[in-house]
Amino acid sequence: MMEFIHGVFRKEPAEKPNNPTLQKKRAGIINSILLDGLRSSKELNMEGTHYFGSVDGSPGSLHGRILNNFSNPTEQIGDALYAGGDSILPVMIEREREHKVYIDLSPDEKGLLTRRVCSVVLIVCKVPYYHDNKRIITNGIMPTEKFSYLLFPDTIWQETQPYLNLEKIKEVPVRVIKKEITRMVSRNKLRVPDFEGELLEILKNSRTSLWVHGVRLPTEEDVTTHLPSHLCHPTWKVEWLDTYSF
Repeated sequence: MMEFIHGVFRKEPAEKPNNPTLQKKRAGIINSILLDGLRSSKELNMEGTHYFGSVDGSPGSLHGRILNNFSNPTEQIGDALYAGGDSILPVMIEREREHKVYIDLSPDEKGLLTRRVCSVVLIVCKVPYYHDNKRIITNGIMPTEKFSYLLFPDTIWQETQPYLNLEKIKEVPVRVIKKEITRMVSRNKLRVPDFEGELLEILKNSRTSLWVHGVRLPTEEDVTTHLPSHLCHPTWKVEWLDTYSF
Protein backbone atom coordinates (compact mmCIF):
# COMPACT_ATOMS: atom_id res chain seq x y z
CA MET A 1 0.00 0.00 0.00
CA MET A 2 3.01 2.26 0.48
CA GLU A 3 6.09 2.37 -1.69
CA PHE A 4 9.62 3.25 -0.62
CA ILE A 5 11.68 4.63 -3.50
CA HIS A 6 15.44 4.32 -3.18
CA GLY A 7 16.25 5.69 -6.62
CA VAL A 8 14.27 7.90 -8.93
CA PHE A 9 13.96 7.48 -12.67
CA ARG A 10 12.17 9.76 -15.08
CA LYS A 11 9.03 8.24 -16.50
CA GLU A 12 5.70 9.37 -17.86
CA PRO A 13 2.87 9.70 -15.32
CA ALA A 14 0.28 6.92 -15.20
CA GLU A 15 -2.18 9.17 -16.99
CA LYS A 16 -1.85 12.52 -18.70
CA PRO A 17 -2.38 15.37 -16.18
CA ASN A 18 -5.54 17.39 -16.70
CA ASN A 19 -3.52 20.59 -16.31
CA PRO A 20 0.20 20.29 -17.12
CA THR A 21 0.70 23.93 -16.11
CA LEU A 22 -0.56 23.13 -12.62
CA GLN A 23 1.72 20.10 -12.36
CA LYS A 24 4.72 22.21 -13.39
CA LYS A 25 3.85 24.84 -10.78
CA ARG A 26 3.63 22.14 -8.10
CA ALA A 27 6.93 20.65 -9.21
CA GLY A 28 8.47 24.13 -9.29
CA ILE A 29 7.62 24.64 -5.61
CA ILE A 30 9.20 21.30 -4.68
CA ASN A 31 12.28 22.00 -6.83
CA SER A 32 12.75 25.37 -5.14
CA ILE A 33 12.63 23.72 -1.72
CA LEU A 34 15.08 21.04 -2.82
CA LEU A 35 17.45 23.73 -4.07
CA ASP A 36 17.17 26.33 -1.30
CA GLY A 37 15.71 24.45 1.67
CA LEU A 38 12.62 25.47 3.62
CA ARG A 39 12.54 29.19 4.35
CA SER A 40 10.19 31.13 6.59
CA SER A 41 7.52 33.36 5.11
CA LYS A 42 9.13 36.27 6.98
CA GLU A 43 12.39 35.71 5.10
CA LEU A 44 10.60 35.27 1.78
CA ASN A 45 8.61 38.44 2.38
CA MET A 46 11.75 40.45 3.18
CA GLU A 47 13.37 39.45 -0.11
CA GLY A 48 10.19 40.12 -2.09
CA THR A 49 9.43 36.50 -2.98
CA HIS A 50 5.74 35.64 -3.17
CA TYR A 51 4.53 32.67 -1.18
CA PHE A 52 1.34 30.66 -0.79
CA GLY A 53 0.37 31.37 2.83
CA SER A 54 -2.25 30.42 5.38
CA VAL A 55 -5.47 32.26 6.10
CA ASP A 56 -4.06 35.44 7.66
CA GLY A 57 -1.29 35.77 5.07
CA SER A 58 1.02 37.27 7.69
CA PRO A 59 4.73 36.51 7.33
CA GLY A 60 6.16 34.54 10.25
CA SER A 61 8.62 31.91 11.40
CA LEU A 62 9.14 28.41 10.07
CA HIS A 63 7.00 25.96 12.01
CA GLY A 64 6.89 22.21 12.34
CA ARG A 65 5.56 19.54 14.68
CA ILE A 66 7.79 17.33 16.79
CA LEU A 67 7.24 13.57 17.11
CA ASN A 68 9.21 11.45 19.56
CA ASN A 69 9.18 8.12 21.38
CA PHE A 70 8.46 9.52 24.85
CA SER A 71 4.69 8.98 24.69
CA ASN A 72 2.03 7.24 22.62
CA PRO A 73 3.21 7.71 19.01
CA THR A 74 -0.25 7.18 17.51
CA GLU A 75 -1.71 9.96 19.66
CA GLN A 76 1.22 12.26 18.88
CA ILE A 77 0.84 11.75 15.14
CA GLY A 78 -2.93 12.26 15.28
CA ASP A 79 -2.45 15.49 17.23
CA ALA A 80 0.27 16.72 14.86
CA LEU A 81 -1.78 15.99 11.74
CA TYR A 82 -5.43 16.61 12.61
CA ALA A 83 -6.33 17.60 16.17
CA GLY A 84 -6.46 21.39 16.27
CA GLY A 85 -6.11 24.65 14.42
CA ASP A 86 -2.32 24.48 14.70
CA SER A 87 -2.10 20.91 13.39
CA ILE A 88 -0.59 20.37 9.97
CA LEU A 89 -3.53 19.40 7.75
CA PRO A 90 -6.01 22.00 9.09
CA VAL A 91 -3.40 24.66 8.27
CA MET A 92 -2.75 23.13 4.85
CA ILE A 93 -6.38 23.51 3.77
CA GLU A 94 -6.38 27.20 4.66
CA ARG A 95 -6.03 29.75 1.89
CA GLU A 96 -4.71 33.27 2.12
CA ARG A 97 -7.44 35.80 2.96
CA GLU A 98 -10.16 33.13 2.77
CA HIS A 99 -12.08 33.46 6.03
CA LYS A 100 -14.94 31.09 5.25
CA VAL A 101 -15.66 28.55 8.00
CA TYR A 102 -16.38 25.17 6.42
CA ILE A 103 -19.09 23.39 8.46
CA ASP A 104 -21.86 21.05 7.24
CA LEU A 105 -20.14 20.72 3.89
CA SER A 106 -21.96 20.60 0.60
CA PRO A 107 -20.65 17.94 -1.84
CA ASP A 108 -18.76 20.65 -3.75
CA GLU A 109 -17.15 22.00 -0.58
CA LYS A 110 -16.17 18.53 0.56
CA GLY A 111 -14.56 17.90 -2.83
CA LEU A 112 -12.70 21.22 -2.61
CA LEU A 113 -11.25 20.48 0.84
CA THR A 114 -10.39 16.91 -0.14
CA ARG A 115 -8.42 18.18 -3.15
CA ARG A 116 -6.58 20.61 -0.89
CA VAL A 117 -5.67 18.04 1.74
CA CYS A 118 -4.53 15.61 -0.96
CA SER A 119 -2.25 18.31 -2.43
CA VAL A 120 0.14 18.32 0.52
CA VAL A 121 3.71 17.03 0.72
CA LEU A 122 5.30 16.41 4.13
CA ILE A 123 8.98 17.02 4.82
CA VAL A 124 10.41 14.98 7.69
CA CYS A 125 13.70 15.86 9.38
CA LYS A 126 15.49 13.97 12.13
CA VAL A 127 16.34 16.28 15.01
CA PRO A 128 17.70 15.89 18.57
CA TYR A 129 15.23 14.68 21.19
CA TYR A 130 12.62 17.18 22.37
CA HIS A 131 10.02 16.58 25.06
CA ASP A 132 7.54 19.05 23.59
CA ASN A 133 5.48 18.37 20.47
CA LYS A 134 6.03 21.65 18.65
CA ARG A 135 9.24 23.31 17.56
CA ILE A 136 9.64 26.66 15.82
CA ILE A 137 12.75 27.00 13.67
CA THR A 138 13.51 30.62 14.42
CA ASN A 139 16.52 31.04 12.12
CA GLY A 140 14.16 31.02 9.15
CA ILE A 141 15.58 28.08 7.21
CA MET A 142 15.74 24.29 7.26
CA PRO A 143 18.47 23.31 4.77
CA THR A 144 17.88 20.49 2.30
CA GLU A 145 20.74 18.42 3.73
CA LYS A 146 18.70 18.03 6.92
CA PHE A 147 15.71 16.51 5.09
CA SER A 148 15.28 12.83 6.01
CA TYR A 149 12.17 11.97 3.98
CA LEU A 150 9.70 13.48 1.54
CA LEU A 151 6.17 12.07 1.83
CA PHE A 152 4.20 12.37 -1.41
CA PRO A 153 0.57 11.38 -2.04
CA ASP A 154 0.70 8.98 -4.96
CA THR A 155 -1.20 11.26 -7.37
CA ILE A 156 1.06 14.23 -6.63
CA TRP A 157 4.15 12.07 -7.12
CA GLN A 158 2.96 10.69 -10.45
CA GLU A 159 2.02 14.12 -11.78
CA THR A 160 5.08 16.06 -10.63
CA GLN A 161 7.81 13.43 -11.13
CA PRO A 162 8.45 14.23 -14.82
CA TYR A 163 9.21 17.85 -13.89
CA LEU A 164 11.28 17.33 -10.73
CA ASN A 165 14.99 18.03 -10.47
CA LEU A 166 16.21 14.44 -10.52
CA GLU A 167 19.67 15.19 -9.20
CA LYS A 168 18.24 16.94 -6.13
CA ILE A 169 15.36 14.53 -5.50
CA LYS A 170 17.80 11.60 -5.43
CA GLU A 171 19.42 13.16 -2.36
CA VAL A 172 16.31 12.68 -0.17
CA PRO A 173 14.45 9.37 0.29
CA VAL A 174 10.93 9.61 -1.12
CA ARG A 175 7.97 7.77 0.40
CA VAL A 176 4.92 7.50 -1.85
CA ILE A 177 1.59 7.23 0.00
CA LYS A 178 -0.84 5.09 -1.99
CA LYS A 179 -3.39 4.44 0.74
CA GLU A 180 -6.10 6.93 1.73
CA ILE A 181 -7.99 6.99 5.04
CA THR A 182 -10.90 9.01 6.45
CA ARG A 183 -10.19 11.42 9.30
CA MET A 184 -11.68 14.50 10.95
CA VAL A 185 -9.88 17.63 9.69
CA SER A 186 -11.11 21.02 10.93
CA ARG A 187 -14.37 19.46 12.15
CA ASN A 188 -15.02 17.80 8.79
CA LYS A 189 -14.68 14.15 7.84
CA LEU A 190 -12.35 14.02 4.82
CA ARG A 191 -10.46 11.43 2.80
CA VAL A 192 -6.76 12.07 3.34
CA PRO A 193 -3.45 10.42 2.37
CA ASP A 194 -2.33 7.94 5.03
CA PHE A 195 0.53 10.09 6.26
CA GLU A 196 0.02 8.78 9.77
CA GLY A 197 0.81 5.18 8.84
CA GLU A 198 4.05 6.25 7.16
CA LEU A 199 5.04 8.55 10.03
CA LEU A 200 4.37 5.79 12.54
CA GLU A 201 6.67 3.43 10.65
CA ILE A 202 9.42 6.06 10.40
CA LEU A 203 9.09 6.99 14.08
CA LYS A 204 9.27 3.38 15.25
CA ASN A 205 12.60 2.98 13.47
CA SER A 206 14.05 6.32 14.53
CA ARG A 207 16.42 6.96 17.42
CA THR A 208 15.83 10.70 17.26
CA SER A 209 12.83 12.99 17.28
CA LEU A 210 11.19 13.93 13.99
CA TRP A 211 10.34 17.45 12.85
CA VAL A 212 7.45 17.41 10.36
CA HIS A 213 6.55 20.32 8.08
CA GLY A 214 3.70 20.56 5.59
CA VAL A 215 4.10 22.02 2.11
CA ARG A 216 0.91 23.41 0.60
CA LEU A 217 0.66 22.79 -3.15
CA PRO A 218 -1.94 24.53 -5.35
CA THR A 219 -5.09 22.85 -6.60
CA GLU A 220 -6.92 23.53 -9.87
CA GLU A 221 -9.17 25.98 -8.03
CA ASP A 222 -6.19 27.83 -6.59
CA VAL A 223 -4.73 28.68 -9.98
CA THR A 224 -8.09 29.76 -11.41
CA THR A 225 -10.05 31.45 -8.61
CA HIS A 226 -8.44 31.42 -5.17
CA LEU A 227 -4.99 32.90 -5.65
CA PRO A 228 -4.32 36.54 -4.76
CA SER A 229 -3.91 38.63 -7.90
CA HIS A 230 -0.13 38.93 -7.57
CA LEU A 231 0.12 35.11 -7.75
CA CYS A 232 -2.06 34.90 -10.86
CA HIS A 233 0.25 37.15 -12.89
CA PRO A 234 1.75 35.52 -16.03
CA THR A 235 5.26 36.08 -14.60
CA TRP A 236 4.43 33.88 -11.57
CA LYS A 237 7.73 32.12 -10.80
CA VAL A 238 8.70 28.69 -9.53
CA GLU A 239 10.15 30.16 -6.35
CA TRP A 240 6.57 30.81 -5.20
CA LEU A 241 6.68 28.75 -2.01
CA ASP A 242 4.49 27.63 0.80
CA THR A 243 5.43 28.20 4.38
CA TYR A 244 3.15 26.64 6.90
CA SER A 245 2.66 29.14 9.73
CA PHE A 246 0.14 28.70 12.54
